[in-house]
Amino acid sequence: MWNRTLISDESVRIRATREAAVLLFCTTFVRATFLSTLAILALGAGSNALSQVVSVTTYHNDNSRQGLNDKESILTHANVNPNQFGKLFSRKTDGYSYAQPLYLPGVNIPGLGVHNVVYVATEHDTLYAFDADSNAGINREPLWQRSFINPVRGITTVASQADAACADLVPEIGITGTPVIDTQTGTLYVVVRTKENGQFFQRLHALDVTTRAEKFGGPAVIRAKVKGTGDGAVNGFVHFDSLRNNQRAGLLLNRGGMSIGGSRYRSLTGPEANIPLIGASFPS
Repeated sequence: MWNRTLISDESVRIRATREAAVLLFCTTFVRATFLSTLAILALGAGSNALSQVVSVTTYHNDNSRQGLNDKESILTHANVNPNQFGKLFSRKTDGYSYAQPLYLPGVNIPGLGVHNVVYVATEHDTLYAFDADSNAGINREPLWQRSFINPVRGITTVASQADAACADLVPEIGITGTPVIDTQTGTLYVVVRTKENGQFFQRLHALDVTTRAEKFGGPAVIRAKVKGTGDGAVNGFVHFDSLRNNQRAGLLLNRGGMSIGGSRYRSLTGPEANIPLIGASFPS
């Protein structure tokens, strides 16, 4: 059971064509700005091309993290050229994206019909669902978006310098680790970091991929402790620290359970060096 808790400009560049034969993801560091790029190449594959596109539901395509798309059989040195392969449009988001975008074909969005969807998370604690093929007509706006902050109520992102003394993720820390999608239940899982009236939280959210609605009674506040006597230990236990532990690694979904990995900030030393690997289970 989940704990119920209450809970905008950088570019996300989307490359797409209407008849997609192949899907490629990359994350590029350009002028200190992370630009998440979705690339889909059309090579005259015919009307069934979209059915050949594989879903990208986790960091680097699968749990091996190799980044291999072993279904790809069309790209060659000859056909990857400026005449057939390139950017079609860009979309604005409200913050930096360190998380890899994810992709699902054929998603039925209520009131908007069936779309191929790219899901993009930002450090401003916003999750977007964009149409992957067009930014015209009804696709000028996101299919949906979900913000996890409410400044009026004192709920914000974590300030990189003032709160975390972090020089790596600037100017704010929100969603950093790549989410993961369970295609069996149509659920996108994402860890969101917030500062709420002076207190810090990390929560695991389970969102419907079609509506952004919270599922399974979520979100769940992440709490963990392990026996130990290291830095920050209290009464023989080292506790998870919602401020100092940085959820950087992509979420990993395997056999009905999830692994949530962390890291420490490079600019800090001390208790935050105790980095937990947290396991979670949830309804299927």
